[in-house]
Amino acid sequence: KKDLDALFVKYKDIAKGLSIRRKESSRDFDLLIMQSLKGLKLESSIFKTSLVLRNDLDVPNYNGFDHLEFILSANPDSNAGPLRSIASGGELSRVMLSIKSVVSKKFGAKTLIFDEIDTGISGSVASAVGEKLESLSDHFQVFTVTHSPQVASKGNHHFLIRKTYSNNLEKNRTSVEFLRLTRKDRIEEISRMMSGSKVTSEARAAAERLMEGE
Repeated sequence: KKDLDALFVKYKDIAKGLSIRRKESSRDFDLLIMQSLKGLKLESSIFKTSLVLRNDLDVPNYNGFDHLEFILSANPDSNAGPLRSIASGGELSRVMLSIKSVVSKKFGAKTLIFDEIDTGISGSVASAVGEKLESLSDHFQVFTVTHSPQVASKGNHHFLIRKTYSNNLEKNRTSVEFLRLTRKDRIEEISRMMSGSKVTSEARAAAERLMEGE
């Protein structure tokens, strides 16, 4: 019991110091996130890290004393609320992109993987996300799984993942192809992403403009 009491005192000292450091670093973190969101068509958003002391401080917790919550107000006329319950799909995608890029720069990541980070967005917002991902590639190796032509057009390399199903007397099997696309193939694939199954000459021209950054 004496050893346990001594460890609990040590735990409280560490947890208290961690709370202080969290509060200090959260101010800079919030500013970096809001700066990143400005480039993702959320110019008027307010992002804040909320740190609240837990109710059961007498019970040791591996997270320390704090309960952490990200707070977001996406528009000037909207109330701020917890990110997990107030953000739309598109807003959540952009906030998560900002958080991941800020944290990765801080901790020296070499590779970033984004799986459909463009969920719930299109048009100029998708273009902004594509440009953000492209800028991240100056510092990291970036892999992005996407269905957005605006995002796909920003890549240095483009791979098509295609699933096929074989049904014959000998065996039934699903196979996955992983194809690296040439420039001509990229134009065709981005055109298909823009116009669906029937690719038009207008879609090809638009795809080429996207790839050239116009």
